[in-house]
Amino acid sequence: MKVFILLVLLVLLSGCSTLSTVVNKGAEVNDKALIGAETTICQGASVGAVERRYKTDELKESRQVICDNYRMSK
Repeated sequence: MKVFILLVLLVLLSGCSTLSTVVNKGAEVNDKALIGAETTICQGASVGAVERRYKTDELKESRQVICDNYRMSK
């Protein structure tokens, strides 16, 4: 809790430019995490793991859309 309060105070005292930097860095980290998750889902998972996880047609179609978009973005 003390760390949280300290971080809030630092952000409030340091101005908007620092807050903007924190927000941008957070967005960058989340973008990289999403790419990592897509890589695992589309390229890293074994066939058995995919079949166990995506059992219904709806889930299979959703995975296919994600992986098609992932491949097109490369």
